[in-house]
Amino acid sequence: MPAAHAAALRDFDHLPDSAEVPVRVVAARFSVHPMTVWKWVKAGKLPQPVRRGPQTVRWNVGLLRQHLGQ
Repeated sequence: MPAAHAAALRDFDHLPDSAEVPVRVVAARFSVHPMTVWKWVKAGKLPQPVRRGPQTVRWNVGLLRQHLGQ
């Protein structure tokens, strides 16, 4: 995992709700494989990510926290 992703995971609880994280951080947060994250999105178990470019997808930290709180 790149250092920036590791830092985002380590500091997840301190990130602002407006922050965005990549699939690797989401997967690590839930202790699952990145493909599982995509399956959960398709099944409606996780919020949809935001596409920031042709190969850049991010999840909103605030929405993930809401999901964790359910």
